[in-house]
Amino acid sequence: MIWLGALLVLTCLAAVSPVRCVPFAPSQLQVLLDFQQAWGRTFAGWVTGGNCSTATQVKCDAQGMLTSMDLHNQGLSGSIPSTISSMVSLTYLSFELNNLTGHLPPTMGSLTRLSYLNISDTKIMCPPDYSTCVVPQNASSAFCSMCTSFCATCAEAPATAPPSSAPPSSSPQMKLLLDFQQAWGRTFVGWVAGGNCSTAEYVECDAQGMVTSIFLEFQGLTGSIPSSISSMVSLTHLDLYGNDLSGSIPSGIANLLDLCYLSLGNNALTGSFPSSIASMSGLTYLDLRRNALTGSIPSTIANMSNLEYLSVPSWE
Repeated sequence: MIWLGALLVLTCLAAVSPVRCVPFAPSQLQVLLDFQQAWGRTFAGWVTGGNCSTATQVKCDAQGMLTSMDLHNQGLSGSIPSTISSMVSLTYLSFELNNLTGHLPPTMGSLTRLSYLNISDTKIMCPPDYSTCVVPQNASSAFCSMCTSFCATCAEAPATAPPSSAPPSSSPQMKLLLDFQQAWGRTFVGWVAGGNCSTAEYVECDAQGMVTSIFLEFQGLTGSIPSSISSMVSLTHLDLYGNDLSGSIPSGIANLLDLCYLSLGNNALTGSFPSSIASMSGLTYLDLRRNALTGSIPSTIANMSNLEYLSVPSWE
C-alpha cells in the first residue's frame, strides 16, 4: 500500500505513557460514558470508578485526563458527541474504519493539544460551517488544518440535505441516476423521473438541481461505473467504496473538475491506473486500494498539490 500524506492524520509530536492506578478525572469519565451511550457499545474500564490502567483504547496523564483514544475498527455507529470538547488534554484520536456518521463537532476546535486525528474510512463529515475552524492562536492545529485544507476545497458541497423546497434534480442529472440504477441493478428512493433531491437518498444537489455528492459505500453494487458519470460536472464527492464494481475506471472521470473526494476502494475494478486522474488538481482525497488495477502510477500524481490523502494498491 502506498500512502502519500493522510487526510486528517498528523504526526503526534509527543506520546504520553499511561499512568498506573490513576482514576479518570470526572469530566473525562463523563465523556467516555457519553460515547458508550451514543454508540451502543461498552469498553472495558469505561465505568464509574474506573482508571486508565485497566481501561481499554485510552491513555491518561497523571491527573486522569485523557491523552490518547484509539478506536479504529471497533464497529462503531452513530455520531461523535459534542462533549468530546472536554477532552482538552487529548493528543491522539483515531476513529478510522468505523461506520460513524454526522459532522465533526465544531467544538473540537478547543482541543488545543491534538496533533493526530484520523477519521478515514468513516462517514464523518466536516462541520456544517467549516469556517469556524479558522480560529485564533492556540487552536488545535490538527483540527483547523483539516478544516481549512480539506473542507474548504469542498466548500461547495452542502453539509446537510437541502431543504424540502429544493428544486427537482435537473432532467439530464436524473437521467444519469436512472442510468446508474440500471447499470448496477439497484433502485434507490427518489431516483425517479421528476425526483427531488430533498427526498432522494444517497445524493445531494445544489440550488440548480445539479448532483454534487453521491454516497453509495457498502451498497452491494455490481456491474461497472458508467462512462456517463463524466457528465456529472458539478460533482464534488463520489463515494463507491466497499461494493463489487468491476471493469475499468472511466477515463472521463477526469472531466469532473470540481471533484475533491473520490473513493473507489475495496471493489473489483480492473485495468490500468487511469493517468488522467493525475490531472484532477482539485482532489484532496483519492482511494483506489483493494482493487485489481495494473500498470504504473503516473509520476505526475506528485504534482497534485491539494491532495491530502492517497491510498492506492502496490504492485510490481
